[in-house]
Amino acid sequence: MVRTEFSIYAMTPEKDGVFHFHDGSWVQVGGPAARLFGGNRGLVATTPDTGDLFMYLNTPFSWAHIGGPGASFAVTGDSVYGLSKFPGGGGVFRYDGSGMSWTEIGSVAGEIYGGPWGLVATNPDNGELFGFQFHSPEDNPDNPPQWRHIGGPGASFAVSLENIFGLSTNPDGGGVFRFDGDPANWTRIGGPANSIVAALWTG
Repeated sequence: MVRTEFSIYAMTPEKDGVFHFHDGSWVQVGGPAARLFGGNRGLVATTPDTGDLFMYLNTPFSWAHIGGPGASFAVTGDSVYGLSKFPGGGGVFRYDGSGMSWTEIGSVAGEIYGGPWGLVATNPDNGELFGFQFHSPEDNPDNPPQWRHIGGPGASFAVSLENIFGLSTNPDGGGVFRFDGDPANWTRIGGPANSIVAALWTG
């Protein structure tokens, strides 16, 4: 089950259909899918046979083919991001918004996580966490989008509208932590957990 800005989507246990929760009931909007990824930018799904990526066009059974297979995908408020891994290369790519055009924005990562705040990625060698907030160069030409180091390794991360959360499994002090804006400044807000997710708060 995943959320976009205003909707909830899910697959059947057999992964043979994608459904949208609408007006108190579930409505089928797509056929078989391998994985769903949702966020403010919308809903995307990978196909079970090839792993190609499709974006839902908000009309039942209307999807646009936007990319090939990838190791993982994440949806933020501005776009869809993909993690490519292959022998001798790979990287983090941002969907350009039309057709199947993608732009590489970073080198290979361990994992990527997206949300309204933006994108975060882990370093595949040491697990260190880096954040990326995209904006058009025309909006702020003196401060182009770039990666910045925001924290150490963790078991998992989640991205909300204003915050990044991390799950630590350190045996001496594991728990849920919130990023406070500085790489060395994370606040523990909860005890040990199995997994964490983040979404817009809807009251």
